[in-house]
Amino acid sequence: MKTNACGFASNRLLGGIEAALKQALRVAATQEQISAGADFGGLANILLCYIIGRWQLNTPKAASLANRWPNGRNNDRCSLSPV
Repeated sequence: MKTNACGFASNRLLGGIEAALKQALRVAATQEQISAGADFGGLANILLCYIIGRWQLNTPKAASLANRWPNGRNNDRCSLSPV
């Protein structure tokens, strides 16, 4: 199966991860670790966004940016925290 970064396989992967996170949140609610009335879909999406951001910061390109601006700032326009 040949796909690019925005292709079907990556959508299935991200959808599966989000579904697993949603299920884990439901289990946490049954164990009274989080509120049973929480928006599991929204929370799972936020966690997925965090995971994708962490994946992107672990690329060689991000490492070179962190080395270029050792104080973690890109000309004071955005902050880049090293992983």
